Amino acid sequence: MAPERRGGPVDERTWTWAVMMQLRSTGLTWQIVGDDVVVLDLEGSVYLKLEGSGRALWEALTEPRTEADLVEVLTGRYAIEPDRAARDVASFLDQLRRRDLLDDSPGQTE
Repeated sequence: MAPERRGGPVDERTWTWAVMMQLRSTGLTWQIVGDDVVVLDLEGSVYLKLEGSGRALWEALTEPRTEADLVEVLTGRYAIEPDRAARDVASFLDQLRRRDLLDDSPGQTE
């Protein structure tokens, strides 16, 4: 049975799979201090300070997002080329994954 949305059934052939990610739900505390986000990883005893695009991406990751969503955050806020934004997002996510700060899960998007 096809999923439904307002207005009728959804054509499943238009759906693609994407990795949804967001910040790890346990062992993290953070707050905004001036223009920065200050993060304390309680599990790894690591302190991080994020500013600019790092702050924008961190705040976006408080909700489930795809990599494409994050690229849109950067292109919309900083008016940079999508290719550059995609490289910056990939680098940022790589750093978060190496520190085990992200939860990744597959999800369906339209």
